Amino acid sequence: MTPAVRKQVSEGIQRQLRAAEAKAKDDFTLILIRTRVRSAEKRVADETFGKCTIDNKTINLGVLQKDPSQPYCEECERRIAKIHKWLLKKLSESRKELDGITATTRSILKNDSAKTIGKEGDIVLPDVDVPNIRSGRLKQEIRQMEESLISMAKGEYDGACESCEEPIPEGRLKIFPGTKKCTTCAGGTKKERD
Repeated sequence: MTPAVRKQVSEGIQRQLRAAEAKAKDDFTLILIRTRVRSAEKRVADETFGKCTIDNKTINLGVLQKDPSQPYCEECERRIAKIHKWLLKKLSESRKELDGITATTRSILKNDSAKTIGKEGDIVLPDVDVPNIRSGRLKQEIRQMEESLISMAKGEYDGACESCEEPIPEGRLKIFPGTKKCTTCAGGTKKERD
């Protein structure tokens, strides 16, 4: 890539960044945008720009003109876009559920009538272990989904198992969009394999 072309591509990436930053709805979206742009700039500097980060195929020039930070060829982009959609949906649902659990737990703990006096005269709080266990799991799932989205933004996400490197089945990704292991390596059920 000539220095003039490299400069032109970098300017296109920066224009894309400014436009996307103006549309960002939340801080996490802004992080994803900036991560994708930094990754694209690195690919320009490494002269791997225009090659799919998964299978090294050449990315269509028309695609790159519309989105200079695109890290995937069309075939890989279709698969990644599907997973991305599931991730965003599940992430939104999980955040809402976590907010609900947090609000419920706070309400229970604030409510003086929920407190009782134990045998020793101690104040006994209602059982909040179940919501706390669920909120812990949700936080872990949210973290995994955010990590997957960041990997996608970098062009590093390929939908493969981190253990055996085989593609993670779509059925499993629909149930656990942030998963990093295939069903076999994670010890999952037949339903997740299909």
